Amino acid sequence: MIHFFNAGLDKSGDICINSTINLNVLIDMANQGGIFEDINGYGGLTGTVWNSFGRPVNTYTFLYSFPQNNSCPGDSALISIEVKTIITAGSDVVGEYCDGAGFVASDYLPSDASPGGRIMNGAFEVPFGQQILNNLPQYQFLYITGDGATCPFDTAIWTIRRTDRPNINFIVNNLSFCVGDCGDMTIRHNSLESRDIKVRITNNTDIYNNQFILIPNQNIVINFCSKILDPLTFNNLSPSGTNTFTIETISSGQCEFVLNPKPTGNINIKPLVVQNITRTLCFGESLTVGNQLFNAANPSGPALVSGSGNDCDTTFFVNLTFRPEARGNYNNEVCDDNFSYSPFPNQTFNKNKPAGPAFLEGGSFSVVTLLLM
Repeated sequence: MIHFFNAGLDKSGDICINSTINLNVLIDMANQGGIFEDINGYGGLTGTVWNSFGRPVNTYTFLYSFPQNNSCPGDSALISIEVKTIITAGSDVVGEYCDGAGFVASDYLPSDASPGGRIMNGAFEVPFGQQILNNLPQYQFLYITGDGATCPFDTAIWTIRRTDRPNINFIVNNLSFCVGDCGDMTIRHNSLESRDIKVRITNNTDIYNNQFILIPNQNIVINFCSKILDPLTFNNLSPSGTNTFTIETISSGQCEFVLNPKPTGNINIKPLVVQNITRTLCFGESLTVGNQLFNAANPSGPALVSGSGNDCDTTFFVNLTFRPEARGNYNNEVCDDNFSYSPFPNQTFNKNKPAGPAFLEGGSFSVVTLLLM
């Protein structure tokens, strides 16, 4: 594999009149190793050092490049040097870097400073673009411009402090509710200042991200639903499988830290309970399911029965059929005035009640029509 060399971005710097500059100090560490060219014929360039002696106050542009390398194209950047009578180190800087991430000191160069000065860490010069990974609580650099001869020295103090990873405890409750319902997930924490957290929900098919603000002494309550007819979102979740809730990152100042381990809670969406009721009743009977009455006039359809406690509602699909009414006739000619006939218990026919229907209960109703003569 052939390595591609990158010249980096165009750069600029300031120097005092009749002084020298090593152009390499303007090139980031990752882009070192190229060639500087005096494309405009100013003179005074030797290797990486340009001597501005005899040049008036102005801007001078040089080419920094890597030549073509076999099949890889070359790359180049323009380096602009402004010759001045006075250059400034700019304002003092107070900055932060994130715990464990390291930083590049030259990234803190303020907008009112002349680029091209020296960054000093004690007695050691820090190259532009160099990554600092010591992870100390605080660094203090001097940014120095000028040469003390053609331009006076100017110095600014850069104080870079470490922003520590916050030590926050989280308690995330698991959540369970039925399809079609909603439930609240509570996030408890002990943060003493406002911070942003980024959270994520994952299931078998989807990933949803969201962001919340931690407020001291106040829990976060998130309402989740599973409404079948509504589009799936962070707050309206799929009824299939388990949805896993995780807190991914937490902020502190300008820093964002990935949590490890990630506080986690499960959102279990319980399926609807569906049952079928298929029955054969006697003519005239009925069945009540929940608040729904089923009879010969309304023999089938759904009925919803509310669940008790944490149980889900049950939908019953009812389908009734009915046995036909049993009927018969009993005719008898009687001469005895004391004759009586009881075809079924508690139903007696005699001369005072010689005719009418009699009902037999048990199974389906049986109806017998009697006539005594």
